[in-house]
Amino acid sequence: MKRFLIILLFITPVFCSAQEYSEVVPIPGKTADQLYTIAREWYALTFKSAQDVIQMEDPVKKEIIGKGYSKIEYKVKKSYAYLNMYFTLQTLFRDNRYKYSITVGDLKTDVSEPFSYSKLKDMTTVEGVTTYFKNEKLNVLTNKRMKQNIAAQNKVLVSLIDNRLQSLVDELTANLKKDTTKDNNW
Repeated sequence: MKRFLIILLFITPVFCSAQEYSEVVPIPGKTADQLYTIAREWYALTFKSAQDVIQMEDPVKKEIIGKGYSKIEYKVKKSYAYLNMYFTLQTLFRDNRYKYSITVGDLKTDVSEPFSYSKLKDMTTVEGVTTYFKNEKLNVLTNKRMKQNIAAQNKVLVSLIDNRLQSLVDELTANLKKDTTKDNNW
């Protein structure tokens, strides 16, 4: 277990590149103004401090850009570790639709330098792990089984990241689709 964790520290990439997901989502029956207002409320309720998260908002262009982070818990052997995922969420609103672009920035564990989502994704195969060790000239003693374990762990992390991003977008979309006329009769 200790050897596995030490090897994970050695394989942490020190350069960053981003992964972006983007989509236009139909929201029938809502104006751009309504969608923008609902999204501002969602940012405020979803993140601890909307003032810290919202980096730019333009009520004329109906655009909000926020930077956030999410802590992802994952299991390594019999213990738990945490991955901090930093991301940027850009939302643009038009009548009956909105567009989101979510970009994964740095990933970081409590004991690592920041690393990139794309490098993590590259290392979800034994070949990717082998290539990384070779390119980085890491002289870590690993056998094929250890590389398989590292690749499998990285697959789990990629899946957890993708699920968290999808969950964030699904939550925003559900809020935008919600019937707000019922909320006014309190």
